[in-house]
Amino acid sequence: MQQSLRIALCGGLVVELGARRIERDLSGRQGRELFAYLVLNRSRLVSRDELVALLWPERPPRSPEAALNTILARLRRVVGPSVLSGRAQLRVELPHGSTVDVEMAEDVAARAEVSLGEGRPAEALELARAGLELLAAPLLPEVLHSWADQPRRELEDVCVQLLGITVRAGLARGGAALDDAERAAKRVIDREPFRESGYAMLMEVHAARGDTAEALLVYERLRALLGDELGVPPSARVAALHQRLLRADRTATATVPAPAPARAPVPAPAPTAVSLDAAQAPDSSDPAEWPVPLPELLAHGSSKRLVGRAGELAALLAEWNHVLQGGRRVVALAGEPGIGKTMLAGWFAREVHQQGATVLYGQADEESLVPYAPVVSALRRYVVHTPSFAGAPALAPHLTELGWLIPELSDHRSQGRVPTGDPRLERLRLYQAVAASIAHAASRRPLLLVLDDLQWADADTLLIIRQLLREDTHHPLLSVLTYREGEVGADDPLARLLSELRRDLEVTRVALRGLEEEGIAELLSAQERSTPELVRRLRDHTSGNPFFIQEVARSMRETEPRNARGGQTPASWPVLPEAVQDVFRERLRRLAQPTRDALGAAAILGVEFSAEWVEAVLDDHLAAHGLDAAVGAGMIVEHGPSGERYRFCHALAREAIYMSIPRSRRAALHLQAGCALERRRQTAPIDAARLAHHFIESNRAE
Repeated sequence: MQQSLRIALCGGLVVELGARRIERDLSGRQGRELFAYLVLNRSRLVSRDELVALLWPERPPRSPEAALNTILARLRRVVGPSVLSGRAQLRVELPHGSTVDVEMAEDVAARAEVSLGEGRPAEALELARAGLELLAAPLLPEVLHSWADQPRRELEDVCVQLLGITVRAGLARGGAALDDAERAAKRVIDREPFRESGYAMLMEVHAARGDTAEALLVYERLRALLGDELGVPPSARVAALHQRLLRADRTATATVPAPAPARAPVPAPAPTAVSLDAAQAPDSSDPAEWPVPLPELLAHGSSKRLVGRAGELAALLAEWNHVLQGGRRVVALAGEPGIGKTMLAGWFAREVHQQGATVLYGQADEESLVPYAPVVSALRRYVVHTPSFAGAPALAPHLTELGWLIPELSDHRSQGRVPTGDPRLERLRLYQAVAASIAHAASRRPLLLVLDDLQWADADTLLIIRQLLREDTHHPLLSVLTYREGEVGADDPLARLLSELRRDLEVTRVALRGLEEEGIAELLSAQERSTPELVRRLRDHTSGNPFFIQEVARSMRETEPRNARGGQTPASWPVLPEAVQDVFRERLRRLAQPTRDALGAAAILGVEFSAEWVEAVLDDHLAAHGLDAAVGAGMIVEHGPSGERYRFCHALAREAIYMSIPRSRRAALHLQAGCALERRRQTAPIDAARLAHHFIESNRAE
């Protein structure tokens, strides 16, 4: 009889078969992720194509079916053939008595709801505590891929449900249980600051203790937050609770000021398709309505040839057409340095600008000294080219805040409100001012807002961007957020921002990959006659990165002009271009030292290597952790079905890292590699040429 399995997904994958942990035997990291995915989706059949896309989202191996078969065969050997069933479509079928922590938490939440509904609050409270303990750690924190985002959001909803049960059970029991209820309500507010139910629960808890004044203060905090951030009053349900508490306690009414009437939201026009024909376009004879010129950096990007990006440009234009029907959307444009994010954004911006749209652009800087730099840059351009901005009635309450950010509005700094002394309130006023400015721009013409290089944006800048994009302008607004994919991990503030935006908005991710051979040939055609062999070698050497291709091609023309003009493939590649070296030096600089050490050892070994050999060269059994970080940074990728082999994302990356190692250090690493190979010769055949290469290079310290 098959032994039962105990599977934990929260806090990291743990799989126990009987009393033995087996997750480390699941065919490497890819095997563990695949198994976790199948467990989370075990209520349905999963196709092999879906698993291939899961394991190799960017570039599958030459034979993905064979690679997938290898991983599945290893999984079946470890967990048992009856657990992993199916061929064309697969499903995990757990033996009787098996448990999965997330499923247990969902079951506990359902049972707690039943217990509470049947009048057993003590039992419901115990069940809720057990469920929250199961969900105390995040779901699969080691998984960096986007497929885990939806399960995480669903589990977050279960957690909020359990916290709500804790509050309701505590209210039913009273006494000391109210302490649990208060903590649970505050946790809901911390997790979801705009979820009104958390505030309502906390108001109920304070009222149950007889502290109506504190309950009314909670309402005031909610009212101020929604009014300042979103321009809306609390919902009718929460407002009714507030009125009930006011009527129930006259003393509280006397000591707590009644709330001022909530500011009425600006009426939204009925959604209509926006057409920019001559009949509807703003009057161009009025200087106040002249279009804002296309930002220089985007105009420069659109002046270059757009090669191999027709599909991505079409995707952006489709998003724009959705926006023109009324509403807001966000595009996350991701890719590595040099892949062409800004150029694509420039082409797209030129298209919509020619249709009459306003295009605003801001760029984050790695070492910016200006607060909110990308947002300020975008707004400042709009202010400079909109003479009527300062005279707009809707913007009058916000000119003081904007005056501290935009030099052209500095005369308004002394005309505003007296500072409150509360930095949180001052920050909310700033958010409101920025949102009002963007709404003003979108009300005059459909608006494209491009915020570039957000991997460098600080937490305050991302916070203001979050609030800006969540603000409902009631006018056509498309925001394009670009970032370097390999520099944004799962715990990065930008990753959290995108996850939060997906809860409220349509967020489309457009990922730029390397050019295929047809695109490379087109890119080279304006400069030189290319051959299929040259194109193929460039594809292998640069992984299709347009910037790297152009730099290598330029270097080839400078070093071998005759061969380049004749379209011949050079016998050897030129020295690594300085501009390409700079790109990788910057990427290395941002990595932790153990990761740089692991990459240095890997560069000694070649374009492809194994974790085992990196550990042998460094004599460090923890070096594989540095490789995991390098995968997350996009410097290397897993290679082969086992998940234990890697290759550099570009041959250029390996060369740049190799050249960055001081010669003496390089010689020492070659010596360590040669000694490791010598030791291996006693048990396995070793390539003599490879061994000789390491020992020869170890003598080149000078």
